[in-house]
Amino acid sequence: MHGQYQLPTTLEHAQQLAPEFTGRIEYETTAEAIDRSFYETAVRTGLEIEAMRLAADETTIPRYRLSRIFESVTRRFVVNRAPAPLMTRLIDAESEIGASLLPLPNGKKSHRFWYHEGDWFYETVDALGPMVARYTVGEKGIEKLVDGSPVQLHDGDPGQMGEEERLLVMIGLYREEIERQLYKRDVA
Repeated sequence: MHGQYQLPTTLEHAQQLAPEFTGRIEYETTAEAIDRSFYETAVRTGLEIEAMRLAADETTIPRYRLSRIFESVTRRFVVNRAPAPLMTRLIDAESEIGASLLPLPNGKKSHRFWYHEGDWFYETVDALGPMVARYTVGEKGIEKLVDGSPVQLHDGDPGQMGEEERLLVMIGLYREEIERQLYKRDVA
């Protein structure tokens, strides 16, 4: 009776709920299909971010940033200091937005999350200095390097997302927030 209000939990359950669609619905639930989907999403998102950066100009960088406030003072005391290229300043602004999407881990002074040339980066700074994790998304999965050394991704605890799933969520949130906050576009 009310089968149209039930959400299918398995392919078999879906076929029981809607027998008229059996054989016409294809599900891609293999690990390879999920990995391919993740890879395609990460690559597409990276290309979209690069396109936003290319369309940006000097007015894109927020004026309220602390580094902009002290820029004139710094120029007076540092001889021949050229301003950072626009692309570097855009990535810096994006990384601040990326940091705002994550809680600051215990014992850390600061952290950042950003995209650069096909890779995703997460940096934390504590009393010992910075630690940078680099995530390279490829067709065969994700490779994680911490300070240049390969590290295995963490599986989630029962009922929790693993590191790979959290990265995919962060990539989507990051893209939406930099588009909304920095590049001032409406997010669909």
